[in-house]
Amino acid sequence: MTKTKSTKKSLLASMLSLLICVAMLVGSTFAWFTDSVTSGRNKITAGNLDIKVEYAKAGAADDGEINEDEWKTVKDSSEIFDDEALWEPGHTEYVYLRVRNVGNLALKYNFAVAAYGDAEGKPEEEYTSLAGGKTKLSKHLVANRVAGTEAVANRESLWLAAEAEKAALGNIGTVAFTETEPLKPGDSYDCTLAIYMPTSVGNEANWVGAEKAVGESAPSVCFGINVNATQVPSESDSFGKDYDKDAPLVAATPAELESLFDKINEEDDTTEKHVVLDGNMSLDENVTLNVAENKNVVLDIFGHDLEVENADRNGIFVSSGANVTITDSQSGGTLKLHSQIIYNLDAEGNPVDRKDGDALTGGIYAKGDGENKANLTIEDIKIEMVDEGGSTPIIAEDADVTLGEGADITTQAYGIWAKENATVTVDGANITVGSGVTQHAFVIGNPAGESSGKKGVVKFESGTVNAKHGVNGSVFELCTDGELEITGGTFNLDTDEIVEDYFPHYLAQYLIISNGGGKATIGGDAVINAYNTKAKTNTTGGRAAFVIVFSLGADVNETVPAYLEVTGNAKINLIGAEGYVYMGCAQHGSEITISEGATVHCTNELEVGVTYLGMVGTSGKIYVSKKAAIDQHLIDTATSKKDDPTDNNRWVIE
Repeated sequence: MTKTKSTKKSLLASMLSLLICVAMLVGSTFAWFTDSVTSGRNKITAGNLDIKVEYAKAGAADDGEINEDEWKTVKDSSEIFDDEALWEPGHTEYVYLRVRNVGNLALKYNFAVAAYGDAEGKPEEEYTSLAGGKTKLSKHLVANRVAGTEAVANRESLWLAAEAEKAALGNIGTVAFTETEPLKPGDSYDCTLAIYMPTSVGNEANWVGAEKAVGESAPSVCFGINVNATQVPSESDSFGKDYDKDAPLVAATPAELESLFDKINEEDDTTEKHVVLDGNMSLDENVTLNVAENKNVVLDIFGHDLEVENADRNGIFVSSGANVTITDSQSGGTLKLHSQIIYNLDAEGNPVDRKDGDALTGGIYAKGDGENKANLTIEDIKIEMVDEGGSTPIIAEDADVTLGEGADITTQAYGIWAKENATVTVDGANITVGSGVTQHAFVIGNPAGESSGKKGVVKFESGTVNAKHGVNGSVFELCTDGELEITGGTFNLDTDEIVEDYFPHYLAQYLIISNGGGKATIGGDAVINAYNTKAKTNTTGGRAAFVIVFSLGADVNETVPAYLEVTGNAKINLIGAEGYVYMGCAQHGSEITISEGATVHCTNELEVGVTYLGMVGTSGKIYVSKKAAIDQHLIDTATSKKDDPTDNNRWVIE
């Protein structure tokens, strides 16, 4: 061993044990026939898509070609690498692989190397390194594929070039290789697969040992090789070769899923592609599903769970002109979306201190380019949203997003942000807003308060919202350049019980809250049911308050008023209990208008409950049509109302 390698080896006094096992998923059939039938002199034969994967041990080609009897069929129990190997910088293991098309249909395929954890299927555990901090063994290994099964002259011939190796380091769990040429019946593809620890690795991978790291075990990791095949247009019927061009693309691992998206992006074809999951999976910070410009993709989780965990990147990114539909055709699965705020980056791209206006990442980010919008449709799927730092799991910018029939969305904090030049349409979705502090299921416009002149719009046409907020939560946060149009749907809003001494005066829940600017309309056949049945008096003397509409030109930009009109056949039902219930509150020059045709009804369940039509402050105004269907006692309690000098058919509260 050279002096350099000896030095590297000395850095790793504690040898690392790498447990490598194989979990092989071979073949997925999408043939349209499943049997053979003979009728007279015409025989109909079933199309059969079938692949076989074989391996030969290292050294099998040293004397030339690999003997046929040295090829072994890959099975779940196959040990293709040396499980007893002790890994150190420079250590390299390789195996020969052969993929054979043993069916009678042409196919395309990919195979992926994925880190599954330990031999018992548990997640890979972190360990303490001599360099300090926690790490995982898989972060210090690299996988490489070399075409063909030639004799290997030396380990260096299997290593990647320095720059490629640097990029690959730490990503072994997401390595995927996709073949671009179809594999015809009877054909095979041979390659050499190597896994190694680069010589550039030092004490950042060296385990401190059991004595210094109490409770830790010697690092190990289990790898799987997954092979998936799908049908390609090759065979002909009476009309040509295109009858199977829409066969779905199947992915069983995050690496395969990312590889399929990369392949779609690289091709010139812009026809719709169907990507189907073949198992539960999680996209960690190393995986981003990019949909390139003008591509058309349907992502079907197919009854499985897909978790999108993003750190310094977006989980799913939809580009200009792209059309993406996310669905679950088999039901039973869940799409779980995370989001966070990215720190500012320095010249080398490293995170630095977080500041106002830092870039955001979403579990899904649809971002177009001016009028060439990105397009996203979510339907027939269950979604759970998890905010991890004040951002929103779905972000739309220069984009059109539709939340359609069968979309069942739950958010515990922030949910969907309609940024500039974006329209989010709710057409049949069911949305549940959980308990918490200052959450907004929808953020509309620019929360920073600076106008760009480009609108962010939410159109709620049909569907259901069930909201149970804690402190100052809302379904819609209306911001500068924001517009909200509610023309249908049912909204059921209630408070959770107040936490004693947590909030000095009010426990408030809002349908709409504005932090400066924006316009909203509630009309059509929308029904708003506002409850405060769980609100309790707190110990500081104030009462829990429920405000169905809170229009406030507030802290961010107090000089920009917000505007709301309740019109059409909209119905608002206020159900009071112990706390206050306000139909509306307007401050800082904001205005609320209740027009003819609107209905406002109130039921007090307890005598201590007080329900008001509206509350104003700091030049705010509420206009109430005298022809609107409003309970008389709400009119009577509006003691500050007076006839509007500009319109005798309405009152003004100011």
